[in-house]
Amino acid sequence: MLSGSFLFASQIIIAIGNFFLFLITARLLSPEQFGVFAMAMPVISFMSIFRDLGLSQALVQADSLSPEELRGSFSFFLLCSVVTSAMLLLLGVGAGYFYGDLRPTLLICASAIPSFLVGISLQSSAIANRNRMFADMAFASLLAFGAQFASTVAAALVLESYWALWIGFAMNSVVQSGYFLIKLRSIYRPTLNLSPARHLIWYSSRVFASNFMNFFIRSFDNILIGRVWGPFQLGLYDRSYRLMMIPMELLNAPLAKIMVPVLRDLKSDQEAFRATYTGAIGAVTVLIAPGMAVAGLLSHIAVTLILGAKWEAAADIFFWLSLVGIFQAISNSTGWLFMLAGRVQELMKWTAFSVVFTVVAFFIGVNWGAKGVAISFFASASLRMPVLFAYCTRGTAVLRRDLWEIFLMSWAYFVVAFGVTSILPFWMDGIGLLLLSFAIAYSICLALFLLTPTGRWALNYVMINIFRRDRT
Repeated sequence: MLSGSFLFASQIIIAIGNFFLFLITARLLSPEQFGVFAMAMPVISFMSIFRDLGLSQALVQADSLSPEELRGSFSFFLLCSVVTSAMLLLLGVGAGYFYGDLRPTLLICASAIPSFLVGISLQSSAIANRNRMFADMAFASLLAFGAQFASTVAAALVLESYWALWIGFAMNSVVQSGYFLIKLRSIYRPTLNLSPARHLIWYSSRVFASNFMNFFIRSFDNILIGRVWGPFQLGLYDRSYRLMMIPMELLNAPLAKIMVPVLRDLKSDQEAFRATYTGAIGAVTVLIAPGMAVAGLLSHIAVTLILGAKWEAAADIFFWLSLVGIFQAISNSTGWLFMLAGRVQELMKWTAFSVVFTVVAFFIGVNWGAKGVAISFFASASLRMPVLFAYCTRGTAVLRRDLWEIFLMSWAYFVVAFGVTSILPFWMDGIGLLLLSFAIAYSICLALFLLTPTGRWALNYVMINIFRRDRT
């Protein structure tokens, strides 16, 4: 069997499962319950970037690893895990004062134990990814998600509280961490001598700086909405954002786990590197953008159908976030180009620019509530694209025009979706309109994609050959 296909299939199964979990919990819990959980998650996410300070990515990217480097890196993981777990307890108290609400404090403090377990398993997860142990990664992910799904639904039925979301989150972390701790237990030999891993830690510090700044792009919107408007508005925004991210989890996230090792091996063949990257991102974009555009343009139907009538106020928020989702696969993948080219400092500079630009936009948008933040998110992301395309392609085989071609195609897909959703309402509405719009938009957009050189290459190479490199 192809281990890469195992991982990809498992991630698709998990994404589909997450969609159903999304549907179930939206009907069992209120927007305010989701808002309380979303208040706690920025703090938990913030501390998660301190668990390894970017060392996991350094381990995956390293050309070779010695036993001494593994021992030194594990000791570093252990130290970071202890510190971050302690910090969660302290920051939890601070979050309660910041929000004026004790509920996020309890969730944050309770996360200290699962956070520690995740931290000490990060090395084994990185080694599994580095060695392309995709079958093990697939099994661990499925096992963890099964535990999360069952525990979340059971707790939501019994507790009808935000604690159900935390219980599922914790179960996923503990099960997946436990699997790798057991599977690769032979590499856990701590040492007081961190010198052999010093160069890895140096590299990881640059990655950490980028992750640290990315946190503000990914979480500052939640923090602002929670602080200014409270848990109800934040709940509406959080579920709209999560709905936008479902296609990313289905395709972009699992693809990243496979593409980074594959592209790393193609760095010496520039033509193959360029073709593999552009073909893969072009294919993901055509699979995401048309559906995202249709869902956004018919947001009042899509949101009430997926989340239920009590979430109708989230429809306008989701529309603006769906516009971001149309080109999100492209922007997310540019990080691969920075890291695979060894341009970690440039990535850090770009992230710093993005943080300032986006946070200023959030501060402006929050004056108009969650919808204002969503509009500002779209505006800032769109304005950053030209600069990003020029900057991320320097020193790589990928050309600026390659990214522009994919980006412009994503908006061509939006135009198609706009045409379809403007004409069909004359004959139907409701779920029939939504489903037929999906079908027609995807048919036209896939045909357009296959007319491009990138589309033809993706059909002949990405979907057929990419996993042949990963036979077990």
